[in-house]
Amino acid sequence: MKLEEKERKPKMCSFFSRPGISIVMPFYNGELYIKDTLECLRKQSFEDFELICVDDCSSDNSYRIIEEFQITDKRIRLLRNESRQGAARSRNIGLKLCRGEYLSFLDADDLFSERMLEKSYRLAVENELDVLEFGYRRIDENGLFLDEIQRVSDVEKGKIVSSKYLSLYQFYSISTNAWSKLFRRSFIVDQELEFQDLDSSNDVFFSLSSICFSNRVMFINDTDIEARYRVHKSNNRITNNRNPLNDYRAYRRILERLLKEEKQNEIELVYGVLYARLVGVMKENTSFAEIIGQFMRDSGIRELQDMLEERFDYLESLYGGLFERFSQNLENGWYRNEGIVSVILRNSDHDFWTQWSDDQRVAIIGTGSYSRQVLQIANEKKKEFIYVYDDNEKNIGKEYWGTSIRELDSIVNDDVDMVIVTLKEYNKIKKILDGIENLRVIYLSEYLNNERNY
Repeated sequence: MKLEEKERKPKMCSFFSRPGISIVMPFYNGELYIKDTLECLRKQSFEDFELICVDDCSSDNSYRIIEEFQITDKRIRLLRNESRQGAARSRNIGLKLCRGEYLSFLDADDLFSERMLEKSYRLAVENELDVLEFGYRRIDENGLFLDEIQRVSDVEKGKIVSSKYLSLYQFYSISTNAWSKLFRRSFIVDQELEFQDLDSSNDVFFSLSSICFSNRVMFINDTDIEARYRVHKSNNRITNNRNPLNDYRAYRRILERLLKEEKQNEIELVYGVLYARLVGVMKENTSFAEIIGQFMRDSGIRELQDMLEERFDYLESLYGGLFERFSQNLENGWYRNEGIVSVILRNSDHDFWTQWSDDQRVAIIGTGSYSRQVLQIANEKKKEFIYVYDDNEKNIGKEYWGTSIRELDSIVNDDVDMVIVTLKEYNKIKKILDGIENLRVIYLSEYLNNERNY
C-alpha cells in the first residue's frame, strides 16, 4: 500500500472505523505534564489515530484533565483501573482494546515530534513492517533538549532487517523501550506478546521479542520521527521502583521463548546481552552489585543451566566463560571493566586479536568504558599497549592502566604502528589520524558494528 505525500492530514478516525494507529497511554498522577502530552498529540500532522488512556487510580486531576480534552476530541478513550495495576498491566489492558493497524506507546510525561505519527506510519505501511524503531532525545522538566542529537541504535538505517543477521553489538544497541517503536498490531497479536508484569524493565520482553520474532524490522534516524523522554524528579511516574534483578527476569523470559522456537542465533545474542546488562546495572551502585552478585551465585546461574541445558556449556565456551565470573569476589571490582565490548572481544570465534603481531607498537585512544574493556581483555590475551591517548584535556597526565595519558596531538611524533579508537564520536580526531602515514587505525565502534560476530 503506497501512501501519497498529499495525505499528510488523513481523515480523523471515528469510533466505527479502524484507525491507522492506536496509542496506549497509561498514567498515574500525571497532572504536571499530561496537558503537554495531550497537546503534542493534538498537534500531530497525522490525525487518523485513537488514544487509549488507562488511569491507574490517580489521586490528582489527571483523569479530569483528559475528560476535558475528550469533550472536543472523540479519538480519546478513557478507562480507569479499579485498583493499582502498574505500568505493565495497564498497558496490556489498553493493548487489548486497540483497533488500529499499528500500535504506539506513550507515557503521560513524554512527547512525540509533530510529524512522528505521520512519517512513521507512512514508512511502516510502505515497507509492510512489523516493527519500526526510531530515535529519541531526552528533555528536561521544561521541555528543553538535554541531547543535541538523537539516541539511535547502531543497526543500519532504512533497510528491512531480521535479527538473525544482526551482530551482538548491533543487538545490544537496540532500545528496550516500547515508546521508541511502532508495531504492527496483527503481528503482536499473532505472536501473543504482552508487557511483562515487573515494576521496572517491563517493556524489555515486549520490545526485544518483537525484534527477535520478526523478519521485517526497520531502524531509522530522522529528526521528524522522534520520541522525547522527559527527565524529571517527580515521584508520580506509573513505574518508579527500580529492581536490579528485573533485567535478568526480562532477558530470561526472552530466552525461554527463543528456546521453544529453536532460534539459536537469537539465543546467542540475548545470552551475551543479558550478561552485559547485568554488569551494567552492577556498575550503577554497590548495593545493586551486591544484590545481583548474590542472586547469580545463589540461584541465577543454576536457573540458566537448567533452562539452557547443554546450550549453557556451549554459550559459556563461546563467550569465554561469562557467568562463571560471578564466582569472583565483588570487592575486587571485576565487573567494572566488563560490558558489551568485553563480551564480544572475549568471544572465542572473534578475530579482533589477530589484527596485529607481537612486534607491532599499538596504542589506544580514549579512557571511557570501552577503553577499559579493551584493556581488560588485552591483559587476558597478553597483548600490550604502549600508549594511551585522550582528547579530553582534563585527563592528560593522569595515571591510567599503569601509564600516563598522553595528548592526542603527540601521536604524530610517537612511534606507533596501529591505534585503536574507543571513542564513539571520533570525527574530530579522524583528520589527525588520517594524516599520519603508515598508521593503521581501527575505529572500535565501526569495527564492531560492521563485523558479523558469529
